[in-house]
Amino acid sequence: MAYTLRKSFFVFFALLLCAITALSDDETYAKILIKFKSSISNTTMQNSWIEPVENLCSGYKPIWTGLVCDNGTFTDDAFSGMKSMRKVVLGFNEHVGKIPMSLLELPRLVNLQLQNNQIEGRIPDLWQKNLIVNFANNKLEGPIPSTLSSQSASSFSGKS
Repeated sequence: MAYTLRKSFFVFFALLLCAITALSDDETYAKILIKFKSSISNTTMQNSWIEPVENLCSGYKPIWTGLVCDNGTFTDDAFSGMKSMRKVVLGFNEHVGKIPMSLLELPRLVNLQLQNNQIEGRIPDLWQKNLIVNFANNKLEGPIPSTLSSQSASSFSGKS
């Protein structure tokens, strides 16, 4: 029971990372999320996920529980409270802004994929053990932190 509840909370937090822009094809996203919902056993948190759907967001307010409707901008606290998060895979999503400092609060993070976005600023001094990163093709500046010196050079290519 505790494992299922913990797994459900992880799924819920993972879904918070689904940034749905106002210009997206909501019907397509809805079908993908409904299919995902059918693959999990405890769908209590997704009771609002029903079809048909015209819009997943009303402005920047989500209509379905667990979604985040934004303009593709990371907030600094985007990952606050997600201490069990192991992977953040948000490459190729046209995200803008700075790398959220709340990533420093994720002790179990082992995979961070932010490549091919429009992220600006400096790369934080990520400290997590066995972390694999990819920041390629963004608008980053400054030195690569020494804690990431063992990463593949291709993970920083295209960095301006």
